[in-house]
Amino acid sequence: MKNYLFIILIAVSICFSQNVNAQYKSIFGKTETSWNVLITAPDIDLTDSLVVTYDTVDNGLTYKKLVNIRYNLYSNFHGLLREDTSLGKIWFKKEYDTVENLISNLSLALGDTFVSQFKDFNSLPVIVD
Repeated sequence: MKNYLFIILIAVSICFSQNVNAQYKSIFGKTETSWNVLITAPDIDLTDSLVVTYDTVDNGLTYKKLVNIRYNLYSNFHGLLREDTSLGKIWFKKEYDTVENLISNLSLALGDTFVSQFKDFNSLPVIVD
């Protein structure tokens, strides 16, 4: 259930990647960015929206603040996203945490395995296909 964010971020990231000179397009829109996420629980399915609300700097690194706006049930989605478009990598960290976790790596090759380093969720190995 909680791994949907990673699956969505990886899928969205792959859709926006470019292979020219190892440069990648940003996962963030020019004016706004949001993702719809399916949240499942016993007897209920909810669709929530994850939205980037503003830019912020933490320890000299620029992040985008991420919040879920409809059902504030899963505050684990609240946090900061950072990307490196030259490496094709995306990191997430909780707003008041000191550790950022790699959640997407677009430089992986066909057949490579990626395991999320998101410490609050169960690790979900994904094989690049």
